[in-house]
Amino acid sequence: MRLPTLLTSLALLLALASAPSHATGPEHVDGLGSLDFPTSSSSAPARAAFLRGMLLMHVFEYSDAELAFRKAEALDPGFALAYWGEAMCATHPVWNQQDMERGRAALAKLGPTAEARAARAPTARERAYLQTAELLYGEGSKLSRDEKVEQAFARLSDAFPGDDEAKLFHALWLLGLGQGERQAAPFAQAADIARAVYRRNPDHPGAAHYWIHGMDDPEHATGALEAAGTLARIAPDAGHAQHMTAHIFMALGRWDDVVAANVNAERVVRAQLKAAGKPDYACGHYAEWLEYAYFQQGRERDGMRVLDDCLRTAPTAIAWSQAHPDLAIGSARTPALFKARLDTSTVEMRGTAMIESRAQRAAAGSRDIDLSDVGSMRGWAALARGLQRAGDGDVAQARRHLAALEVVQADARADAAGEAKTNTQLAVMHDMLAGAIAQAAGDKAGARRLLESADAAWDTLPFDFGPPTTSKPAHELHGDILLAQGEPRSALAQYEIVLKAAPQRRLALRGRARALSALGDPAARAAWAQLAGVLSRADAGLADAALAKSCAASGAKLVQERCAAATDM
Repeated sequence: MRLPTLLTSLALLLALASAPSHATGPEHVDGLGSLDFPTSSSSAPARAAFLRGMLLMHVFEYSDAELAFRKAEALDPGFALAYWGEAMCATHPVWNQQDMERGRAALAKLGPTAEARAARAPTARERAYLQTAELLYGEGSKLSRDEKVEQAFARLSDAFPGDDEAKLFHALWLLGLGQGERQAAPFAQAADIARAVYRRNPDHPGAAHYWIHGMDDPEHATGALEAAGTLARIAPDAGHAQHMTAHIFMALGRWDDVVAANVNAERVVRAQLKAAGKPDYACGHYAEWLEYAYFQQGRERDGMRVLDDCLRTAPTAIAWSQAHPDLAIGSARTPALFKARLDTSTVEMRGTAMIESRAQRAAAGSRDIDLSDVGSMRGWAALARGLQRAGDGDVAQARRHLAALEVVQADARADAAGEAKTNTQLAVMHDMLAGAIAQAAGDKAGARRLLESADAAWDTLPFDFGPPTTSKPAHELHGDILLAQGEPRSALAQYEIVLKAAPQRRLALRGRARALSALGDPAARAAWAQLAGVLSRADAGLADAALAKSCAASGAKLVQERCAAATDM
């Protein structure tokens, strides 16, 4: 063979040796969707495990994703990107969570230094991916490292314009730049990036997922309805994918869809626990959203069933976790963390039942829960208890719960690692409860002053999707108190604020309808009809549903006389 031909052949062989080991194009993983991510691994089983890990990571099933990446490492110990994948699972950008120790330990398995690790990545593209993990677990504050990672993925996307994974990770880190808080411009950019990837590959769960996250607020949610309609179908084996569609539906007040999404999420999770030989438990994020949606629909018996299922199953699951300390359940790494997560869930769920339904308030309040390991969530428990007592006119007991909330506030302020957001939430709850107590004690001016303070603090909190972040919106309680004081016009303004951030919220709709009725406004009947629509599937005999129907059908005079009664707290 002539020398030029030999050199050309050698160059071709070298190029092929460093090229991806499979043809480009999306690869499908049953139950999780499809992605196109060429790698240099020559092991088909390792590649399959890696792709599974990637898809699981894109739907925030981090624990399962980590196991998949470890399987890829075992099948192909030289597979550099498998270690990168495991390391990336230790950071959850949208949730503002990071385990530096786990991330660095995963990278250390590949090599002792960044240089040694880079030497094991056979292509420039794979070295660029590894570099994002080096930045993520390098020096500096979390925010500074997140900013570097976001910029690195932007450069990677520019350098490899056909790499949709680089684009999606860029979108994910844009979502995380706010350190758990929504930032309008990065969220909009992330949604645009994800939507463009979705157009190229509508079977990619990450594309639909990040598109939803970028638009899951009432102002933008209609723009991601397409993604919300398909994500659950794309990844039927991922509980988070089933739940995530509810972010759009809740932002629009589509309660039937919120219920369906979280019923499906619970079904997937419980089936997986059973298959793994782990105990079933009915607490957690999906159960919290499901219970809240049931109460919005007036399906209070179903809401109480969700709470009681959590309380019934939690002790067995906690006992199993303590007996199997090396086997994690969900994302909780230790039995203590698992117990704290379930106890925190019961605080939120009991509070939801107590605040969303006067009829169920006493029954829900009778459910005992362990507050020893829930931290600042003790404040949420005190608020629910205190509002119950204030609403019943028991000022002395309400003040005892206010004192308990003040202890939680003091503890939170003394915690050097505490979050400013938590302190603000506690301040809001303090003034809400103090205002409700002032109202119950007959101090109308004091009640208004305290609720104005609560409103001002509430308005500084960033938008947070899902159920109210202080169990009851401050403006809603303010509206309730203004209605009780005979000031329907001012109350109406408070309810409108709530409904802008929480469309179709039942108690705000009821307050708005009553305020309009008290004003003799012709729009009152339509407001009652709107509430009747939300409660169309309510429990038989639910007072709110009967009232809404009756008032929607009444003449103007009767609406003003009979439907304007001041709401309770």
